[in-house]
Amino acid sequence: MRFKSYSFIPSSAGSPLFPTVLPGVPTESGARPDVVFASGDFANPAIYQTEFAVEHELFTNFTVSAIYMGNRGTRMPVFRDTNLFASSQTATYTVCGSPQVGSSTACSNPTTTFAVPFFSGARPNTSYGYMTIADSVVNTWYNALAIQAKQRFSRGFQLQAGFTWSKALDDDQNSITFTSSNVPMNPFNLNSDYSLSDFDQRRRFTMSGVWQLPGHRLESQALRRVVNGFQLSGIFTLADGRPYSGTVSGNPSPSGIQGGLLGLARDSSAPACLIPHREPPNFSGRKNNRFHVRKPAPCTLQPVPFK
Repeated sequence: MRFKSYSFIPSSAGSPLFPTVLPGVPTESGARPDVVFASGDFANPAIYQTEFAVEHELFTNFTVSAIYMGNRGTRMPVFRDTNLFASSQTATYTVCGSPQVGSSTACSNPTTTFAVPFFSGARPNTSYGYMTIADSVVNTWYNALAIQAKQRFSRGFQLQAGFTWSKALDDDQNSITFTSSNVPMNPFNLNSDYSLSDFDQRRRFTMSGVWQLPGHRLESQALRRVVNGFQLSGIFTLADGRPYSGTVSGNPSPSGIQGGLLGLARDSSAPACLIPHREPPNFSGRKNNRFHVRKPAPCTLQPVPFK
């Protein structure tokens, strides 16, 4: 199956002026369709998972465990433009150590520079713009060590805590719902995109607990009626942020093909593409209470505050 679309830049012959729309299928000399098609050997993805766990009960109703988890993905999809000549030039970018204001290009404290392939000139098949092929060639790797502690529900209390240390790598996995004109930084060399995955999260700690209020132990009958049946619960999370990949859009100078630089993807040599950050702490709490109406139909009231 193939899909065709048309793209214009302001200098293209027959390019409509905004907000004018095209009256029909473009026929001007500058109207070159884009096409998307699947490779002849496209295959469904294959995922291999491994898990090894050791658990030990330290005290009554309290256990600790260590778990290794491995995940290997093959034949994941990627979209790349095949209507290109191999790049003969590069575009160099500077990583600035301070935030830029507006469209300013001046940087008082550059940290590093890096070069990426730049594609310009005529396309091999001048009858088309993008000729995007859907390949199933991407590989993914995930390895993690999880440490867990569990206090089974006993004497009105339950607790569970876990810490995960992991690393995720791939050579251009993406979460595109439909298609893209071109995903890799260099469609002739997918290995240049081998780096941390967009889903990589090195450290994550989660703790949750449930406490059933001991209303039956209270001497005051009135207070016992108020407290009886209530449970308090909460979830607390601390986690590292995920990598951020810098991108370039538009038609930079020197004028490239249609969109100029074909992605900045996740070049492993470009520190700007790997900007770690931390997610803010997250806590959610819940208070449950079971009560009865006149008829014997149990109901549960659950106000849930979030922070």
